[in-house]
Amino acid sequence: NGTASHGSYTGVAPGAHIVSIKVAVADGSTTLSTVLEGLQLVDRSRERFNIRVLLLAMSSGSDVSPDQDPLTAALRKLWHHGIFVVVPAGNDGPAPGTVDSPGLDPTLMTAGAVDDMGTASVADDQVPDWTSRGPSRFGDAKPDVAAPGAHLVSLRAPGSTIDVANPSARVGEMYFKGSGTSMAAAVTAGVGALVLAQHPELSPDDLKDALDSGSTPLDGADPAAIGAGVVDVAGAADAVSTAGHGNGRAGNATKGNGGGQWDGRLWDGRLWDGRVWDGRVWDGRVWDSRVWDGRVWDSRVWDSRVWDGRVWDSRVWDSRVWDGRLWESRVWDGRLWAGRLWAGNLWE
Repeated sequence: NGTASHGSYTGVAPGAHIVSIKVAVADGSTTLSTVLEGLQLVDRSRERFNIRVLLLAMSSGSDVSPDQDPLTAALRKLWHHGIFVVVPAGNDGPAPGTVDSPGLDPTLMTAGAVDDMGTASVADDQVPDWTSRGPSRFGDAKPDVAAPGAHLVSLRAPGSTIDVANPSARVGEMYFKGSGTSMAAAVTAGVGALVLAQHPELSPDDLKDALDSGSTPLDGADPAAIGAGVVDVAGAADAVSTAGHGNGRAGNATKGNGGGQWDGRLWDGRLWDGRVWDGRVWDGRVWDSRVWDGRVWDSRVWDSRVWDGRVWDSRVWDSRVWDGRLWESRVWDGRLWAGRLWAGNLWE
């Protein structure tokens, strides 16, 4: 919200409440299973924290169709549960057909990047070579929109790989300057949050339509790079009023079935033997040689450690050991652990 810079660097939606879920380590790497766990936490927490917008600022590099990809299936599930999901197009331009997964999913809001040239006017915006171009390799028109994503100042992550490798990009002690469609996706998510603040009744489909319709085209720019144009809060709000949106739908299931047949594909290094993943619990199927039946584990073994049937959300672990670390009877209620150890990493 710009507090550390006395308002010099303020985000698009500074009044938004942010729920931050860490799914990657310091160098930005992660696993599919870790990301899916994070998305499950979003789904479980959406009503408690009124989560309406999700930014997933990453690309998976998956070659699987969105109808078969477990990541896009999980994101579609959130979409159908009323969460507006924004993802980056990728930074593999300027060749056509370079939009990366999950940005190639037709259901989700995919953002490409423009360089705003440091001005408030859209008229001088330029399309950088590196922003990925559509269409997707499955024939869908992507990205949906574009947003400023070049030379943006955002919060710094001290000690991270990108911070250590690029000390010249630091802006003071608290901020960092960077470029990429992940930055553009963050701007797009902020625009979505502002429109939802005015029209909380909008479904994700309604909001996507409004941002598409209310965006500003760029003269001479290739739609394969910027979609409908550069996002605009006022334009999107006007589009809502003009279209008469606001029917409260949770999502349009016809835009993506959220499922698919695995046919022996790999799931984070394990083989699912052709079983169907449709964004729901596995309900009696095998998970790493142990059975998950949709209920708590109740004294079964999880990764050689005992889960004794206690509920993780808002109850006490009673000094039990998790991954060799002591939780010291503290309560986990969805907030940070205030300096306690989690698998050797410090939650500040």
